[in-house]
Amino acid sequence: MKRTLISIIILFAAGPCAAQWKDADFYGNGSQVLAFGVHDTSLFVSIPGYVARWNPKNPPPMDWVQADAGIGFGNGNVSSFSSLGTYFFAGMGTQNAYRSTNNGTNWKENIGAPVATNGMYLWGTFGTNIARSTDSGNDWQHLSTTLVVQNYATLGWYIFASTGSALWRSTDTGNHWSLLSSPFVGTMVTMGSLIFITGTTNGSVIESADSGTQWTPVTVDSSTVPEHVTCLATDGKNLFAGTTSGVLISRDTGKSWQMRNEGLAVTDVIAMGVFDTLLFIDIYVFNSSWKYFAYDRSIPEMLADTGPASVVQPLQPSDSLEIYPNPATGMVTVISSNQIQRVTVRNVLGEQIWTTPQPPPISIGGGVTLDLTSVPSGIYFLQIQTPTGPILRKITIER
Repeated sequence: MKRTLISIIILFAAGPCAAQWKDADFYGNGSQVLAFGVHDTSLFVSIPGYVARWNPKNPPPMDWVQADAGIGFGNGNVSSFSSLGTYFFAGMGTQNAYRSTNNGTNWKENIGAPVATNGMYLWGTFGTNIARSTDSGNDWQHLSTTLVVQNYATLGWYIFASTGSALWRSTDTGNHWSLLSSPFVGTMVTMGSLIFITGTTNGSVIESADSGTQWTPVTVDSSTVPEHVTCLATDGKNLFAGTTSGVLISRDTGKSWQMRNEGLAVTDVIAMGVFDTLLFIDIYVFNSSWKYFAYDRSIPEMLADTGPASVVQPLQPSDSLEIYPNPATGMVTVISSNQIQRVTVRNVLGEQIWTTPQPPPISIGGGVTLDLTSVPSGIYFLQIQTPTGPILRKITIER
């Protein structure tokens, strides 16, 4: 195990100034990266039977350290991480989950996995029930569901749960769940108000701009060879796709893509993670046995590359929506190409703060002006109800 960890240490420490992807797996037989996690100023990586931590802001030598004391690997391996305040959580598939109060140095068993948070609440599993905590995992409430969740994603106060065969959504912090019409239930990534999901079998990607009500296919292919997408990642501004042909980057939320394989001898990407300004990937090759290789690359450097983008089919948004001003001091205007039926203001806990009087409805192509002078300063979400479903947008009130 020590030999495997050293190969990853050398690799990850070498990337920020590289002119291309840097392969530093000198031993040629690294273990598979199962999950990336970020907490405080540290990057965590899970490999079979091991969790390691790296803090690039430490003085040299910036080595990785083992960070899994207290985790029982007899039930499996860590497959998800989640950070909430000073607490860090590690989940093992649909089995155990652990909590650390000292940045991964020590762990204690806490609740079933996987784990996820929206910055206020924490969700895990307990048998076949979803569990929710309002105090960073000290106490858990077992909610009355029968969903065996494989992974979560959050968008504002919306919580999404994938069961492996279906995608479910809750709009009330997990008390009630509704089945969505999403045809795929692979890896979920949220980027602003958009949700992206990878396909489970055919390597497709779909996106939703209305909090999961409707889904649109995303074209992720070159002019000659379709890309089988295996994983997604985002730094909040750019979308990254790991494929069977390498790494693709989109600067326009999936409408066009550029291949970034400089320095990669093998291009079957199986895992991705973003830390600070670095993109980490894990790739594999089969040659009588599976072998895994890890790489990293500077995101600003990839963005500075002006090489040609892959040829793709542009996607037209199903609904054009504008909100201004944002930040606002009181009066806010919402203009939509679709019909606006109601606008509700909710806080970060999902609680209703304000709503438009009834009626509207308002005609297609029209707008509505909201008087939010009574809403205190803070970050809120506008839930804009249209005939095709709700659309969620973040807004800041500043006075």
